[in-house]
Formats: sequence, structure tokens, C-alpha cells
Amino acid sequence: KWSNDHVINQSVAIIPALPKEQLLMLKGSVDEITPPLSPATMNLLMAMGQNHQLTQLMIQLQKMPELHRTEMLTAYNSGHMNVINTIFNALPTLFNTFKFDKKNMKPLLLANNSNEYPGLFSAIQHKQQNVVETVYLALSNHARLFGFTAEDIMDFWQHKAPQKYSAFELAFELGHRVIAELILNTLNKMAESFGFTDNPRYIAEKNYMEALLKKASPHTVR
Repeated sequence: KWSNDHVINQSVAIIPALPKEQLLMLKGSVDEITPPLSPATMNLLMAMGQNHQLTQLMIQLQKMPELHRTEMLTAYNSGHMNVINTIFNALPTLFNTFKFDKKNMKPLLLANNSNEYPGLFSAIQHKQQNVVETVYLALSNHARLFGFTAEDIMDFWQHKAPQKYSAFELAFELGHRVIAELILNTLNKMAESFGFTDNPRYIAEKNYMEALLKKASPHTVR
């Protein structure tokens, strides 16, 4: 029960983002362990690309006593930020090895946890600035490689969480101004890098975000 509560509820559903060929390669190893998988599994799959190790991990976990299983998962999860970094650092490898494209990258950047809530928005809620920064840095660094257009980038920026907030709006609403400013600054840098500073959607979004930042956030302590 502890491993379910502590690990699975904090994990990211990575399998649906995989191309069909890789899903078939994994068939049998995850039949009894449905997504979302633990960050430990993600780390093995995304960073190493070695499905044999993933299969062995699944077999090990099924055979282990509960106490040893939770110890193993805890050890894997102790460096959660390192796992996230490893995943996004592996994006070029995924592109070259598994023929990932923007259809695969978008679900990864906006992956849900087991409560069907986007991990990026959960990180914003919990003021995990390093996680938020890593997600936007991954998009900034690899968007061109994965074939993102200006419209794709704006779609990502304006994606709404279940509460109908964009990532920027959620950060502002919760009074996390540093994160809100990070999101705005990353968008500005990407607009310059991709050459869409004259894009009407970008201009409207930029003006909207800048106007909000001039106001007091609803949850800012006065």
C-alpha cells in the first residue's frame, strides 16, 4: 500500500507516449503492471533505452517481498529531479533511436500523473521551480529537432490544466511569480530563436502575460 501511495501516485504515465513499435517490444513485461509506471521504470526506459533491463526490473518487483520492493523503489526515487533531467536529456536519443517526433514529445511534456493531472501543473502547484524549468528548457532545447512550429509552441504555452488555467495563469493565480516570470521569459527567448516575434498569437499572449504580472497575484501575501 505504501509503495502505491508514495510511488505510483507521483509517477508519470510514460507508456502511452511511446511509438507502437516500442509498446509491442514491452508487451509481456508490463501486462501485470499497468501505467503509470514508477519514475524508476521511466529512468531505465528513457535513459538507457534497454528494454531488457526494464523487463528484469518488472520481474524482480513481482517476485520481491513487499519490504524489499518498497526499499528498492525508494532508492530509485530518492533522486527524482535527476530522473527528470535524465529523461529530457535523453530526448535526442529517443528522436534518433525510436523515431520520436512532436506527436510523442507533446504527451511527454504534458504527461499526467496517476490522478490524471498534468505533472507540469502539479510541479507549479508545489512550487517545484527546478522541475518547471527543466520541462521548459527541454522544449526550448529540442523543439526544433522534433519539428515544432511556432503554432505548436503556442499550443503548448496555451494548454489548459483541468482548472482551465494555462501554466502561466496557474503560477500567477497561486502567487508563484518567479515561476510565472520564468515561463514568460522562456517564451520570449523561443520567439526570438524561432523567429516568430511577429506572430499574432505570440504578441497577444506576451501582452496578456505582461499585463497580469503588473497586477498583484490573488494569493500574494500583502
